[in-house]
Amino acid sequence: MAAPFSSTKTGTTRPISKSCTRKSTLTTSKYTTKASETRELIASAEVQIRNECRPVQNLLFSDCKLGINDLPNHVYEVDWDLILIDGPRGEGDEGPGRMQPIFTSGVLARSKKGGNPKTHIFVHDYYRDVEKMSGDEFLCKENLVELNEVLAHFVVERMEENSYQYCRNKNINTSRKASSSS
Repeated sequence: MAAPFSSTKTGTTRPISKSCTRKSTLTTSKYTTKASETRELIASAEVQIRNECRPVQNLLFSDCKLGINDLPNHVYEVDWDLILIDGPRGEGDEGPGRMQPIFTSGVLARSKKGGNPKTHIFVHDYYRDVEKMSGDEFLCKENLVELNEVLAHFVVERMEENSYQYCRNKNINTSRKASSSS
């Protein structure tokens, strides 16, 4: 599966094929989390699901610790069809982890205003604990359509603005766990 653009060292992209005429720019973000905080941050997002950590929202105005809100404004206005999460690097417990990009991608996908209601989200290194826990929580196992040794492919659909759960089957999974442990 080839990507339509390749990265260059300057942070811009160039078309791979002559038929592809669109250009893109890469941007960076400052991560404010640590991988060692994954469980705490997920629990905090669950508590704030009706406030700062809503599944559908404008992240520019969010104070959710997992939301990335320092990207250029136009990033939040695009109805994304595909998002690839391959950063930040996995630098152990003190590194930033990928909780923020995973949460943010889920919110961007659910908050689409137009276009295709589905967003394909690919998470690299999904075998790692941080990526798996965050992906299962914010992109949802029910949306996982393909998985190999290192890459998970989720298809996340647009949601209504008044939605207050990331996963449609969250309550079913929770009740199954509770009944199986009895």
